[in-house]
Amino acid sequence: MVFENIQESITNKNNTGIKNLRQGLVYNRNRKRTQLNVIEGFKEGVDQATIKKFKSDDPPTKPWLSSGPYDDGSGIMRKVGDTKQRIKLDDNGAPTTNPPSFEDYKDEVRNYKGTFDDMRAKEYAQFDGALKKFNAAKEKYKTEYDVVATNYTGIQQNIVKCLSNCNDDVENIKIKTNGMEADEYKDMYKKFCKAGCTFNGPQLVNSCKDTWKGLKNKETDRTGNSYSAGATCAAFHPTCDKNNNMIMRNQHNSELLNYKDINGTLLKNGCCSCGGGAGGIPMAVEKSIFHKSCDSLKLHACGSDGSKCGNSASPFMAACKTPPMPPAGSSVSNTQLRDRLKKAYQKVVTNNNIMKDRGEFLFNKINTYDKQLNKLKNEKNNEEETYDQIISNYKKTRKDLSKMYGVADSVADGQNTDPNELYSLIQEQKLKMSKDWSRDVMVEESKLRRRSEEMHFWMWSILAIVVGWATIINFKKKVA
Repeated sequence: MVFENIQESITNKNNTGIKNLRQGLVYNRNRKRTQLNVIEGFKEGVDQATIKKFKSDDPPTKPWLSSGPYDDGSGIMRKVGDTKQRIKLDDNGAPTTNPPSFEDYKDEVRNYKGTFDDMRAKEYAQFDGALKKFNAAKEKYKTEYDVVATNYTGIQQNIVKCLSNCNDDVENIKIKTNGMEADEYKDMYKKFCKAGCTFNGPQLVNSCKDTWKGLKNKETDRTGNSYSAGATCAAFHPTCDKNNNMIMRNQHNSELLNYKDINGTLLKNGCCSCGGGAGGIPMAVEKSIFHKSCDSLKLHACGSDGSKCGNSASPFMAACKTPPMPPAGSSVSNTQLRDRLKKAYQKVVTNNNIMKDRGEFLFNKINTYDKQLNKLKNEKNNEEETYDQIISNYKKTRKDLSKMYGVADSVADGQNTDPNELYSLIQEQKLKMSKDWSRDVMVEESKLRRRSEEMHFWMWSILAIVVGWATIINFKKKVA
């Protein structure tokens, strides 16, 4: 269940049943349908005095390890790492059960105070302020809702008694009255009397609101008047009285009243000017037409010429305008109950909006932090993969270097399982690893260069002899 707005809460045309006042908790399955309604003053203005309550008094230490929020200095430990198990112990350090039972736990570390303490404290102060406003509104909502329910139920009980009194008022009429047969008179009297009881029923808001969403298709009535698609209630005011919210005389059978909007709602049900709509005075129904006043009912029930109401409509109008409501006596009158109901309902709506606004604020904050947390987790996983790759490369390089210097794998890995056998080898490899290998390499390089130069000398010498010999032979051949 989600919050209902005012219109949803008064959808029932007669405002009957406490079920129309249902309200619910904030933001569950239909959160996207909930409209944000911000009331001035809801947003927290967090001052420095408020922020200071959530800051640490200790000097900053290792800001890269900082976390929070903080309390008033008593210290906060945070849980880290994987969930583990341990034996459950009592205050004396003894197992609580025999055999011992186990409990889940996580390691705890002290929170560090870092450079982000100001920002963290401000965020926590905003959370704290929003939550306090939400909880305060929830408590007021509950209190005012009880007031709404009490007054609503009291009015409903008065209406039931009023309807019963209407029947009693004409029970003894047996003869023709007001130019009407006894049964006709009694039926018409009850109709007006019970309508008057209904008009005095529970009213949550003063104003009526159109529920008509615009004419679905282009229409043309019998007289040739055209109405374009999307036409609003204002287009039908010649048929409906916009000033008195009732259908005009002799228009109760008009085809226009059955025109439908884009949601399939009939004109007579969706427009306040036609007696429909939502909110305002509770509505009485006469032959599928809604009425919000005694005058509206008179135009319909008494007929186009008024003949259906006998010699005069006065006794019926009197019964409608002054219905036999229960006497107030020592209890609260029905008028007072109606006034209290409307005031309490407005407070319910106000606190409802506060909860919706603060709930939206908290939800958006939590959603933002969830996204940031997931982002950090992804970055952490990437860093761990990079670290694993670096360690793998290091181990491989270390192994290659160990082989280069002739160190056995068991020695390189520190697996000295047989000291008697490997002691001499370990000492020898330590000596090797401790030598100044750069000097030895330079000596070896000098020797190699000397050998290379000697080889170059003999090769060039041989090449010179061969070339000289070949030249002499060719010269002798040309001379001969």
